[in-house]
Amino acid sequence: MRPSSLPPPEQFAHGTRARYVGGCHCRRCCVANTAYGCARRVRERARSPLADPFVSARPVARHLRALSRKGVGTPSVAAASDMSSSSVWKILAGTTRRVRASTARRIFAVDVSATADGSRIDARPTWVLVRQMVAAGFTKAELGLRLGHVIPKLDLGRKLVRARTAHLIRRLHAEVMGEREAETAGSAICRDCGLSHAPGARQKAVRRMLPCSAADLREAHPCWWAGIAGDRALYRDLRAVGAVRAAGRWAIPERRAA
Repeated sequence: MRPSSLPPPEQFAHGTRARYVGGCHCRRCCVANTAYGCARRVRERARSPLADPFVSARPVARHLRALSRKGVGTPSVAAASDMSSSSVWKILAGTTRRVRASTARRIFAVDVSATADGSRIDARPTWVLVRQMVAAGFTKAELGLRLGHVIPKLDLGRKLVRARTAHLIRRLHAEVMGEREAETAGSAICRDCGLSHAPGARQKAVRRMLPCSAADLREAHPCWWAGIAGDRALYRDLRAVGAVRAAGRWAIPERRAA
């Protein structure tokens, strides 16, 4: 018996399953109902165990351990693969020995890009970048200030660092080494002043002009130390020649006789 809560079949057009359910068994409505049944059986077969078989969880566990060594923990893998943390943990611990093929594919798709900001990773690549910046003439205090530290120092672990800190160091390395490459590229003769912009040439000019103020140096060579990056280069040149600031002027202290 047709439920009274259903809308009248006349509301639906011929050739739809809704009209067939409403009671119309014409040829067009029967074809629509048959097509719906075939599509439903295809969807059911796709969800069957034969379409998504069980596979061994050992390769998945090895992949999870490799991610863990790179700083990608169980919560990060669970969030990236749309699974619960307990399910991922059981695979890692060996409690779950077989998983669906679709589950294995989702976990294998997780890589180091899923690293959480607070997770700890190997500090050796980060220290390599820090040593390169120090060798280029940047102090650890200056690097710490550029990273936003209140105290001018670079406080990094020797074995492990946070993933966010490693990311900031990589970005800072690209920034400061780009500045140094720009300074090196500017070692040719400048079209505006006719002088070399190499650090050695700048420091010789600073030594000849001392004692003087930083404003005097900028006025004498405006294209050498222009902008914020130019201010940093100026103070690096002053430190390189051993100048000391006193009463608003920079000068090289005289050596006392022994």
